[in-house]
Amino acid sequence: MRKGITLIESLFVLGIMAVLVGGVMVFYSLSTVSMKSNQLITEVTQLIQITQELNKDRTTFTGMNSQVLAKSGLVSSKYISGGTLVTPWGGEVQAIPFNYEDNGPDYYLAFNILNLPREACEKLGMQDFGGTAQSVTVTNMRVDDTEGLAPIVLVKNCQNGDNNYVNIRIMH
Repeated sequence: MRKGITLIESLFVLGIMAVLVGGVMVFYSLSTVSMKSNQLITEVTQLIQITQELNKDRTTFTGMNSQVLAKSGLVSSKYISGGTLVTPWGGEVQAIPFNYEDNGPDYYLAFNILNLPREACEKLGMQDFGGTAQSVTVTNMRVDDTEGLAPIVLVKNCQNGDNNYVNIRIMH
């Protein structure tokens, strides 16, 4: 009569456990990126609304920037670090007033969202922000789109890694 388990049986059980733990870690990582991507979409939507509220009595975005938004008291503290706006991954969110014409009034405001993982770049690039975004570009793009970008454009331009960016422009 045999007592206990053999070395092969115990290695087999450990192997199965390792595969299960690995699967759980991959699932957790993917769900975390998805959750942060959704938080980022909410953050950018709120930034657009806050910017419009702060500028409702003005004709341009002159003087509006990330630091002004951060100090306004309207942006959640979880999106502020060191006096500037940040993404859920810690990348910077820049707010830059501009005009397409030289020396013209700053009728536009660009939100540059930096250091994004590929999934966040793709999800954010597909948004049209309820028609408030004048145009959107992502990593490596040179052409604007006013209605959110097609998935094939995003897959082609958003890269693996955490060095992607999305540029969203709104008009006053």
